[in-house]
Amino acid sequence: MTTASIVEDVIKAVDENPPALEALRSRLLTRELLATPARVADLADSHAKLADSHARFVETTQEFMAATREFMATTQQFMAATNERFDRLESFVRSIHHDVGVLKGHYARDSAEKLDFLIADEHGFDLKRTLAKREIWAMARAADTSDISRDVLRSFSAADLVMLVEGADGADRYIAAEVSYTVHWNDVERAIRNAELIARFTGRPAHPLVAGVDVNERVMKFAIETGQALWSQLPDRMVQAD
Repeated sequence: MTTASIVEDVIKAVDENPPALEALRSRLLTRELLATPARVADLADSHAKLADSHARFVETTQEFMAATREFMATTQQFMAATNERFDRLESFVRSIHHDVGVLKGHYARDSAEKLDFLIADEHGFDLKRTLAKREIWAMARAADTSDISRDVLRSFSAADLVMLVEGADGADRYIAAEVSYTVHWNDVERAIRNAELIARFTGRPAHPLVAGVDVNERVMKFAIETGQALWSQLPDRMVQAD
């Protein structure tokens, strides 16, 4: 009997006897190999569960991203609306600030015009009269102004207050006053320029003066205290009783 025939007889015998087949398999294979089919099945099941879990994660992530995009869009709309409201509020505040500034300026000029005689008196002068705007304009028109720019002449004609006063020596002179609620350096510069032009146009002395409720510290230190311009304090009351 050959080896091949013996092998065939053994195979035939174990095929016909399942218990013998299992016994032979246990002798030939290790426990790990015998457990491989079950482990493969478990692995396949675990892989399926992992794939399902991953799919749910991807779906949840997509839902989260969609919700995030919606939230960002809502936030951007809110910010845009908020910015628009703040822009309107800022514009409103600027408008109020401008209106208050205009009101203060009108108050200061009105006070100076009503108190012109006191302004002249506190500096040792007697008020003869306050010039109308047309008289100031006529003063410039009657003089040689070929070397003066049109803008300067327009600014001069719009001078806040020009007073003809009499000094202690009995001589007439002028006060060129610029009036602001809070006096700044540009008020001093206009007053000095207007006084110089009045002296040039009339041949009479002219004194620059600034008047206001308040005064810039630089103006007080470098213009008023040094005598470059006279200073008159206006009453600090925006609303006056009748």
